[in-house]
Amino acid sequence: MDKLNITHLVLSGGGMKGVIFIGALRYMYIENLHKNITHIAANSIGSFVALFITFKLTIEEIEKIIYDSKDDNNLCYIPTKNYYKIISELGLCSITYFMEHLKKLLRIKYPDMKDMTFKEVSKRFGINLYFSTTNINRCENRIFSIDDTPDISVFTACEASMSIPLIFNPIFIEGEYYYDGAFTNNFPIKIFSHVSKEHIIGMVIYKEKNNYEPSNKKINIFFILRQICRMFEILRISQVTGNEIKLEDKDYYFMPKDIKMLHSMNINVNRKGVKIDLSTEQINEMILYGFTSMAEYIEKRKELLYNKNKARLGDNSELFD
Repeated sequence: MDKLNITHLVLSGGGMKGVIFIGALRYMYIENLHKNITHIAANSIGSFVALFITFKLTIEEIEKIIYDSKDDNNLCYIPTKNYYKIISELGLCSITYFMEHLKKLLRIKYPDMKDMTFKEVSKRFGINLYFSTTNINRCENRIFSIDDTPDISVFTACEASMSIPLIFNPIFIEGEYYYDGAFTNNFPIKIFSHVSKEHIIGMVIYKEKNNYEPSNKKINIFFILRQICRMFEILRISQVTGNEIKLEDKDYYFMPKDIKMLHSMNINVNRKGVKIDLSTEQINEMILYGFTSMAEYIEKRKELLYNKNKARLGDNSELFD
């Protein structure tokens, strides 16, 4: 009676904190809770994780991608001499460096695979994807999916969903530019409003806004970049809380609270350049925290299902003795 049947998954954005999802997936894999998933809606790092599930990567393969990415200087270090790219290329670096770590593994795992559209992914892997992005030309949200964009590459749409303004270049799709969906829909759970919440796991990276002590330092480009990243995180959190999360459904959300990492993008800015910093210790800690948090969450979900079934059966309580 208390066996969960999860068919739909929703993954929010959350920057580097999204590594918590990897630990959560490890527990889901152990419990085989991913086996029946046919639909995944996601934003930003959540979209990247959605591809891991879709392409049936093992946890070991997933963790290797994360560890390899943190050591990629093309992705994680931008020297001062490259700052001109904010003007010439509309971003300090390309998110494609991040995606290449996944594609490299996929070329080994699936030698016949080159690119995959939403339609092709659905046909070959049996999962329908929905990636949230922000159309910068129209200043509105756009969901890339098998329903609306069947012939668009899932890799390109995922890159758009992950591209944080100024840090990464915008992604050009069908004549318009796209950035991270955090501006407009960081937790696209309403896509599945027609689905029973008992069949959905909504995974949300959420942390209350810390009180910020204003700095008296002289404002310069380094200070501005750091503050933009902080404001981006504040916007992401308030947008998730205000528009997407239903308080009455909070028990159905996987929403780890005690996240020690202060900022979703651990960015160090100095006169040498910009470094996106994430240590092996931080990765290990977040994976472990995601694993233990998901274990606790699944037990609560099973209890919710048990109590609902017990109430439904009414007087037949002897079945539960």
